[in-house]
Amino acid sequence: MLYKEASRIIHLVQRKQGTVKSLVHSSDCKNIKQLYALVCQTLKYSSIIDQILKNTKLLEQEKWLEKSTAQVLLYEMLFGKGIQCGGKYRLAIKRHKSALTSALVRIKIKMGVVNNKDLLPQSVKDEVILPRYVRVNLLKSTVDDVIQTFIEESYHCILSREQADTKRKEARNADDICKIHANLLTTLEPHQFMCDVHLEDLLVFPPATDFHDHHLYKTGAIILQDKASCLPAYLLAPPPGSHVIDACAAPGNKTSHLAASLKNTGKVFAFDVDPKRVSTLSKMTALSGATNVEIINQDFLKVNPGEERFSNVRYILMDPSCSGSGIVSRLDHLTNDSQSDSTERLEGLAAIQAKLLGHALSFPHVERVVYSTCSVHQTENERVVLQVLASRTNFELELALPTWKNRGICVVDDNVPMETSLKTGSPDVSACLRAVPKEDCTNGFFVAVLKRKIMSAKQEQTRKDTEPLKNGRKRNRNKRRKNQTTPIQGFVSNTVTVSDPREMSNQGDCTNDGTKRNRGKRRKRKRSGAGLKEAETKLLKASDTPRGQDCVASEHNLHVDKPKTKKRRDK
Repeated sequence: MLYKEASRIIHLVQRKQGTVKSLVHSSDCKNIKQLYALVCQTLKYSSIIDQILKNTKLLEQEKWLEKSTAQVLLYEMLFGKGIQCGGKYRLAIKRHKSALTSALVRIKIKMGVVNNKDLLPQSVKDEVILPRYVRVNLLKSTVDDVIQTFIEESYHCILSREQADTKRKEARNADDICKIHANLLTTLEPHQFMCDVHLEDLLVFPPATDFHDHHLYKTGAIILQDKASCLPAYLLAPPPGSHVIDACAAPGNKTSHLAASLKNTGKVFAFDVDPKRVSTLSKMTALSGATNVEIINQDFLKVNPGEERFSNVRYILMDPSCSGSGIVSRLDHLTNDSQSDSTERLEGLAAIQAKLLGHALSFPHVERVVYSTCSVHQTENERVVLQVLASRTNFELELALPTWKNRGICVVDDNVPMETSLKTGSPDVSACLRAVPKEDCTNGFFVAVLKRKIMSAKQEQTRKDTEPLKNGRKRNRNKRRKNQTTPIQGFVSNTVTVSDPREMSNQGDCTNDGTKRNRGKRRKRKRSGAGLKEAETKLLKASDTPRGQDCVASEHNLHVDKPKTKKRRDK
């Protein structure tokens, strides 16, 4: 029954046990569109409905009636098309119809409004209506083929790929591009679409355009994905053949985007700790045709960065769980829960996010990491990035998508401007990217691109010496080297054992291969004629010993520099 399912979803949303969109689309209800509309509209009027329930004491008189069910029924009777069911639910509301209607009239008089829409909270009135973004899955089709399919289905393209490129190039700055994009969106009419001005594989349709039953969606040729959600994989930009980690992969839109960027080459290691979300991830990657994805049901924090199979990972996408405060369709602001974005909750999320990002940067060969959230809070965004970079000095921020207008908010702490922090060497977070719903026509989003700094040979050696081994231990630079045997010129068949090649400097002016050593600026030892004679005597004595009997010493094979002596003047 539609009302029961809507009541169940509203109950879960109010308890913070899911989002409207995820709960509706996972429902077994046959009419998903009708269910979604009923849930959203009931939540929009929930503050007024709650006042009516309180004033009429309906729930006290009908104790068997659940609050979420009463909310759905009151919406239908007072603001919708009327109650479309029979039985005890209809009878219960009918018994109190007069009192309920009178309560609504009194609220209107008190607020000084005539129309029901004027009763809505300001947050609902200011709600941004987003366009429908469609990402072309390049693993199954091409942008041109998808555009042609829509044109054949009577859609009209008002901005082609070439025209979008031209407008972007002609724009003077990122602000101009933002305005061009917003202005074009206002002109979109039903059965029209345009190519996005930033992302080549993204198409834009009017709001509420539904493709869930379209053949391109069912076959995986197109993916319904918000523009802001496409930015992380786009900015990570792994070249074909790369090994990539998607650290928090479910439900799989970004994972399939990475696979498309790699053209199904290389490898994408997709992690998620929740078995149910892993199941969704598996279905999504299968539908998208991604064959280079290895799904791992494991907590990313428990992954050993030194493990052999991750030795070629150069790119990591980190999109951890967050408050979701940037999602326009989430409708959390309608649940009357002031604690949904409490300081305590945000700090708890930020602590986990910082651990995940720091762990990603600990992979010994990773060169590029993208960190993203669908949150509007600095606690989960700029502050997490700054906290991690403070302890990971071998990474730095890269300017993310210069053609994007809205940047990271330059504040490190409450009421402390970034200019103050720059004096102490903190990174400039304006290199990060923010998506603002009202200006960018997307969900609220944050993206930071972190890249490894180019190090000198000495710095690179230090990094290698301190990086973890496969067993989790670290290299010991002072570990004694194994004994090496090095032949010394002057002996034909015998060798001398040395513990360190550097000790060869005490064996004469010869290198390991017998060539003469260039001492450079070192002071050469002066030998007198007596010193030369003493060396020859020692060698001859050595030949009388058992060890020396196998050796042949002669002036030909014993290389000794004879000293240059100055002639004495006759007085």
